[in-house]
Amino acid sequence: MAAGNTAFTTLQRAIVAMFVCLFVGKVVGHIGQRSIEASIEEYKLANPIPRDPMKSGDEASEGDVVADAEANVTEPNPTQQRSAA
Repeated sequence: MAAGNTAFTTLQRAIVAMFVCLFVGKVVGHIGQRSIEASIEEYKLANPIPRDPMKSGDEASEGDVVADAEANVTEPNPTQQRSAA
């Protein structure tokens, strides 16, 4: 208004700018989403989840997570009694 434009002209330009920015934002957001999805797929292909060798093919599901077979896990012996301190 200080530049001598009417309220209608100011609002008209603001609405046009808003739609242009909306379109640009949607395009940039779509490009970002696609690049993230591509990175995730590339990571999944490079780092597959190991399958449980004890399960047969029809029992295994896609979300199975298996612990490392070389890990030394010791379970406490249930026959041992804890000493009271």
